[in-house]
Amino acid sequence: MFANRNKTEIILTPGPRNRGVTLLELILAVLILTIVSVGTISYQYFATRMATCADAEITATRTARLVLDNWKKAGGDENFDPISLNAGFQTTGISNQYLITVNNVPMTLNLAWLDVMYDDVAGVTLRQIQVTVQWRSDYQAQEVRPTDPTYTMTTYIRREG
Repeated sequence: MFANRNKTEIILTPGPRNRGVTLLELILAVLILTIVSVGTISYQYFATRMATCADAEITATRTARLVLDNWKKAGGDENFDPISLNAGFQTTGISNQYLITVNNVPMTLNLAWLDVMYDDVAGVTLRQIQVTVQWRSDYQAQEVRPTDPTYTMTTYIRREG
């Protein structure tokens, strides 16, 4: 039944658009890949920078909490010395100022206290104790600048007598 059918051959001849990719298409493809690559690299740099900043803030928070908790445990004594914690604190020579390096982040700690209120009847003093941690934004082991990041933690304690 199919034996009588004529065979038809279709011959495709290459036209001007069937020869391959033009130079303009190649340039556009490379341009798009370049833009995507630059965007990815800058995002990766930004993400790494933000992660480093977050790590420094967490380290400062934990350090301030360590000092504040131990100072509170000592009754908020104005002579509290974090060097006694044996955690690597060093004095700077300035009263109530200390240096420590944690997770490769050099930090400066300042301790401050203030008697906020005194109750004559009960014989109780309310004392505010405060730890301020500052580190260089470039993470160098040099003196901190006024523009460098700061974290302050404050609590109050009740002192008898």
